[in-house]
Amino acid sequence: DQIDIAGFTRISEKVIWEAIEHTGLSYKDWVVRKEVKEKPILHLYIETKEDGYVTADQVRELVHEELKKLDTPYAELESFTGLRPLEVTLLPENAFRAFKLKQQAAGAELAHLKPPHINPSDAIIDFLVSTARKVTVRTEEEKVEA
Repeated sequence: DQIDIAGFTRISEKVIWEAIEHTGLSYKDWVVRKEVKEKPILHLYIETKEDGYVTADQVRELVHEELKKLDTPYAELESFTGLRPLEVTLLPENAFRAFKLKQQAAGAELAHLKPPHINPSDAIIDFLVSTARKVTVRTEEEKVEA
């Protein structure tokens, strides 16, 4: 899967993953999608392990610089048009774990326990951003008699 940005470049899941990896950030998982506000943006939602130690702006700058190194048309987008299309939202701790537990509770197949990295739905984004903070999962303890 790829995301088209302003008809100028297409960014693949692999390039985004490599850019995040090259930053050296410690993270749990991420999703990214194209969103159109005043201009088209590449919106990265990431759950870091650096909870409280890094800001969304710091993550955006690190990933943006790596994307420019990995994808020439992405770099040219900024140099030719001044557009810096990357936006970052830091997800709450355990957002992806809560999503997986919700999917398991709903009986989802193994392939659907994690959200897609590229272009997840509004419902998935809404869950990761807000609902994940509120979800409580009850587990039943089994009694084992010896």
